[in-house]
Amino acid sequence: MKITTDFIDNGLIPSLYTCDEEGRFPILKIEDLPTSTQSLALIVEDPDAPSGVRDHLLLANIPLTQDPYVIISQESFDDGVLGQNGW
Repeated sequence: MKITTDFIDNGLIPSLYTCDEEGRFPILKIEDLPTSTQSLALIVEDPDAPSGVRDHLLLANIPLTQDPYVIISQESFDDGVLGQNGW
């Protein structure tokens, strides 16, 4: 499985995705899923948050598409099951 976004590896998170601006969720492209995959779950953790590890997002039952990839964006929150985060 391969996950890509417009972030630079080990770089800073673009401010569009932080509380400094809109705080939007970045667009993730997930490719090369195993053929037996039926749905996806996504856990977004911040391992170096000031208060310790913080879970920002829990999203389960993300549906697959007919495309050879899945796009997860802020709009995907309506398609999956949103869990309670650490906030």
